[in-house]
Amino acid sequence: MKLLSKTFLLFIINLSICAKPFLVCYEDTNFFPYNANGDQNQVLTPVIKTISEAVSNIGFKAEFIRTSWSRCLKDIKDNKVDALLTSLWTKEREEIAVFPKKNPDQADSEYRILQADYKIYTLKNSSIKWDGKKFSGVKQGIGAPKNYIAAKMLQDMKLLKETNLKVKQSFELMLKERLDAYIVLEEVGEITLKDFKERDSIKTLDKNFLTDYLYIPVSHKFNNEYPEKTQQFFKELAKAREKYMPNGLL
Repeated sequence: MKLLSKTFLLFIINLSICAKPFLVCYEDTNFFPYNANGDQNQVLTPVIKTISEAVSNIGFKAEFIRTSWSRCLKDIKDNKVDALLTSLWTKEREEIAVFPKKNPDQADSEYRILQADYKIYTLKNSSIKWDGKKFSGVKQGIGAPKNYIAAKMLQDMKLLKETNLKVKQSFELMLKERLDAYIVLEEVGEITLKDFKERDSIKTLDKNFLTDYLYIPVSHKFNNEYPEKTQQFFKELAKAREKYMPNGLL
């Protein structure tokens, strides 16, 4: 019986070693909650644990690749990676990746990885206002991470000031009155403010710029090759999310 147990254990270990890689691309900027401290050793944040477990449960091994967000988008479009960490759903994004769907015009939030609250950060003495549809009091322009959907929305409003700067640098630009506001995921903004010397000078507006859900979409190639695995992956993500992030990132 002991021999059988050892044989079974070795079988499981060999399966793990031989598992095909599942390449997950994410942005090289150290954005919480899935940074890697600038090295090759992945920090096991709840998000990373959730994805790794879901990938393992469909018989693959998660491997994380860091590069620019624009490169991640291009690589999944070109089927060079298997998934994106993370993406909002839009019609445009659906052209380059496969999302869990509730119907043709809506992603299924049951299979999200996180809720995304995009906050508007500005100076406490700023006159800028947001009513949920339009801004007023904009003079220098508003920033957002490059190639993010928030940036595209600002561009459509003709308010985007494209800087390609990190969050802290953008906050510093606001202090110099060269940027009216910056829009970023709440967790990212708050963790940046913790170590920001002039944090007492910055506030968030009451209304979110955007509230939606973030997903881990897979490539069209992966979905075409493993359609059942794709759907299983989305389900396993939901299970692992409840295990590691039952209350989000609180």
